[in-house]
Amino acid sequence: MLKKGFQSNDATVSVTSLQCIRTLILLSTKSTNDLINTTESTTTSASMEISNNFIKALIPQLVIYLQNIKESGLEQNDDKSNIVEEIIKTLLTINTVANESQKSLVIAVILPTLINLLENPPLESYYQLPQLHTISVKHILSLATSQPLNFKEAIGLLSPQLKTKLESAIRFNVLQEQATQQRLQQERERKVNEQLELSKGPSIVLKNDFSDFSGFS
Repeated sequence: MLKKGFQSNDATVSVTSLQCIRTLILLSTKSTNDLINTTESTTTSASMEISNNFIKALIPQLVIYLQNIKESGLEQNDDKSNIVEEIIKTLLTINTVANESQKSLVIAVILPTLINLLENPPLESYYQLPQLHTISVKHILSLATSQPLNFKEAIGLLSPQLKTKLESAIRFNVLQEQATQQRLQQERERKVNEQLELSKGPSIVLKNDFSDFSGFS
């Protein structure tokens, strides 16, 4: 049902289904200690096993669905952009709940899917990049910022082709962000200078000619 849900033509149904999947992922990682402290540990454990198996079967379907969106294209302001965001968040939830020792490996598994949404280099215009690229690189940079060590280790597990594509996208994004900040700074300086010029007020110009003035006789 959830598979049909996130593939629904109704964006609201899709988003709700993906939120349910994230809840299942979170529930599947409930600690063993929590189970021991309950009177229904056997039942709960069995439910968790079912949940784990369900997630393992469902995650590949999410990846395939992203690939289909990539191939069909995503128009500006397309309702599917919200679905793409939710799918990526769902995939990243796996990393959130993973044990610290497994995070690098989980990121290495997720990254190829995100990299697949990026445009191939060389990248030329920041403002003409497809929405899928923009969404994906945002989440990639968030991972790199929040978990730098795990992210670096994960990159080391990627194929050279994927690594090159990823590094190109990150480098291009950083350069464009720097250029944007520079333009904003120049615009701020221009406005400050305009305000300073206005605050000076009109200057007084002396029109009389005193070149022959020799004092009082």
